[in-house]
Amino acid sequence: MRLLQMKNHKLKISPEALSLSPFKKIWDRDKTRNKDKAIAELSFVWLYCDFESDFFDILDEEEKFSTIKAHIEGLPKSWKKDAIIENAIGFYNEMENNTLSMRLLKDGMISAQKTSAFCRQVDLNKTDKNGKFIYNVKQIAEVTKQIPSIIESLEKTMKLVKDAKSKEAGMRGQKPKTMFEDGI
Repeated sequence: MRLLQMKNHKLKISPEALSLSPFKKIWDRDKTRNKDKAIAELSFVWLYCDFESDFFDILDEEEKFSTIKAHIEGLPKSWKKDAIIENAIGFYNEMENNTLSMRLLKDGMISAQKTSAFCRQVDLNKTDKNGKFIYNVKQIAEVTKQIPSIIESLEKTMKLVKDAKSKEAGMRGQKPKTMFEDGI
């Protein structure tokens, strides 16, 4: 079940989503007629959590928050995640991203990010208390040589996860959807 989807740069909210407490709370607290704030906040949740979001690969929580917030129309500059938004994020992740393949993808991305951070902080001139170099060029060359295979592995994993999600979208329960099940 796809609770929230982005189609043609517009958030599509499934009917089921608004029957679920975390999303209904966001919707109901916006008392305006056109629900612009609710749509902006639900868009934030989608952009923050969904695998298909352009912001999915930002792993640092603060960077992700500020980057997404800066790009959503309808959220004031002073807007912050509150308990209702945090609850919706947790719920969305639990419902949409709680598969083994998704967890492994995120773990792989975290490992790649740590490798990147390691490469950035290496100082080849740094020595220990005995004057011996801490890092040598051969170690760094080995790590650098592995970077293309890390990227390739992550891209393959992303494709597998995307394929699994699209296959899941064509299922209802454990059975394929019938021809007119979506009202088409």
